[in-house]
Amino acid sequence: MDKRARRVLDAIAQSRLCYGEPVTHGDRTVIPVSRVSVKGGYGSGGGTQSGGGGGGQLDARPAGFIEIAADGSRFQPIGDPGRLERLLLAATAVAGVLALLRSRR
Repeated sequence: MDKRARRVLDAIAQSRLCYGEPVTHGDRTVIPVSRVSVKGGYGSGGGTQSGGGGGGQLDARPAGFIEIAADGSRFQPIGDPGRLERLLLAATAVAGVLALLRSRR
């Protein structure tokens, strides 16, 4: 495994990709939190043939932040503003297809 891949895997294992660097302002500290997913695979040749290969995908999206203050700590989620729009678009498309199918009867 090359050094770059090893660094990424080490960072994932130590959760450094999920939590950002803490930011302190006055008496408050904020720690960014991400939702991280990793997919991948590695291949190799067999028999008399040499081979190899590999691939992967790393995806990180903001999930929220942890706020630490004198009055306590809390996790504040960050919503996905485009999610509602995508759901409405999908519902509109489904309604359109259903209306078209009903009109053909």
